[in-house]
Amino acid sequence: MKKYLPLLLALSLVANAALVITHFRGAPAKTPAIRISADKKAGRDAANAAAAAVMSAAPDETELVALHEKLVASGIPPEVARDVTRALLWKPLQDRQRAMIEAKNAGKPYWQQTRAGKQQLTAAERAELRAISEQIEARAASLFPGEYNSRATTRYGFLPADKAAAIYQLQRDYANMTEGVAEETSLFRVPSDNASRKLLREEQRRDLEAILSPAELAEYDLRHSPAAAELRKRFAALPDSTEAEYKTAYAIAQSLNESKNDPAAQKLAAQQLRDLFGPERYTEFLRANDSDYAALQGAAARFDLPAATVEKVYGLRDQAVSLSQQIAADKSLSQSEKQQALRTLASQMRADVRNNLGDEIGNAYLNKNMTWLESLSKGNVLNSSATGKISSKPVPAAKKTGSGNKQQKGANKSAKGKTGKTRK
Repeated sequence: MKKYLPLLLALSLVANAALVITHFRGAPAKTPAIRISADKKAGRDAANAAAAAVMSAAPDETELVALHEKLVASGIPPEVARDVTRALLWKPLQDRQRAMIEAKNAGKPYWQQTRAGKQQLTAAERAELRAISEQIEARAASLFPGEYNSRATTRYGFLPADKAAAIYQLQRDYANMTEGVAEETSLFRVPSDNASRKLLREEQRRDLEAILSPAELAEYDLRHSPAAAELRKRFAALPDSTEAEYKTAYAIAQSLNESKNDPAAQKLAAQQLRDLFGPERYTEFLRANDSDYAALQGAAARFDLPAATVEKVYGLRDQAVSLSQQIAADKSLSQSEKQQALRTLASQMRADVRNNLGDEIGNAYLNKNMTWLESLSKGNVLNSSATGKISSKPVPAAKKTGSGNKQQKGANKSAKGKTGKTRK
C-alpha cells in the first residue's frame, strides 16, 4: 500500500476531469460554430502540436488500463484505483503548468522574483495548457465512459441520453472557449472584448437550438438559463416551495426581463409574486438575493447576533427610503435645507448600524454594504422599486408659486415702463 501512497496524494486532480465523448444520433457531437481567423487557427494548431508532444511522454490508455487492473488485483478498492489512474492521467497538465510558472522566475535574483501565477502566462502558453486539457479529457472519457455519461445524465436527465451527452460536450467546448477569452483579457480589456463574449453566447444559443426541440429547449432554460440560476438563489430561501411555484415565478421573471425598464411592468411582476407567495414568503424571496441581508446573516452566524438585531439593521433601509422621501416632500424646507437633512439622515443611519452591531462589526458591515448611504450622504433622495432595489436621484428644485410668478411679471413690466420713460 505504501507503494501507492504518493499516487493517492494526487487525488485532488480528480475534480479537473470532465468530458463526454459520445455521438448524437449516430454522428459526432456538434462542435461550436465559432469561426476563427487564420492567425488564431495557426496558434491553435501550434498549441495542439505542443500538447501532443507533452502527451507523447505520458502513459497511454493501454498502460493506464493495465495499471488500474493491477491496482485492483493487489487489493486496492476499485474506486481508489480509478482515482489513482485519473490522477496519473492529469499529471502531465499539472507538471507542464508548474514548469511554465516556475520558468517566469528562473535565473532571477530573489529581489526581482514575483509570485508567478497562471495569469502571467503568455497567450500561447495558455493555449497549450487548454490543448493538453482537451486531449486528457478525451482520454479520460475513453477510460471512464460510464462515469462521464452518468454526469451528463445527472445534469441533463430530463433529456434523452444521446441529447444529454451532446449538450454536456457542447457546454464543455464553450466553457473552454469562455475560459480562453477570460484569460486573454485578464490583464487588459478593450471594448471589443464584450463583443467576443456576446458572440460566444449567441453561438452557444444557436447550437443549443440546433440540438434541442422547442419543448426540450424550454425545459433546458427552466433549469440552466441565467434567469433560472438567479431565480434558484431566491428559492433556496423557500424550503417549502413547490415546482408549480417555481415555474410560475420563472414565467413572471421572464416577462419582467423582457420589459425590465418599465416601472409598470416591475410593479405588476412584484404584485404577481406577492400574490404567489404571500406577504411573508415574498419578503424572504426578495431578501434571498440581497447582499446586505446575506452579510448580516453571515455576521450573525459568526458573532451569534440575535435574529432581532438582523431584522432591525436590515429594516433601516426601508426607514431611510421613507424618511428621505418625507424630507424631499417637505415644502417648508428649501432645496439646500433638504439636502442637509438627507446628509444628516445618512449619518444617523450609520450611527444606528454601529449602535446595533457594535463599532467593529458595524464598521466592517458599512465598509461593504448599504452602499446607497453614499448617495444619501450627497444629499440625494432614495427610492425603492417594486422588487426592492434602491435607487437615488437629486432633490428636485423648489418650484416657484403662481403668485410669485405674477409678482415677477409685474415687476418686469414696471421696470420696462420705467426704462421707457427714462429713455424719453
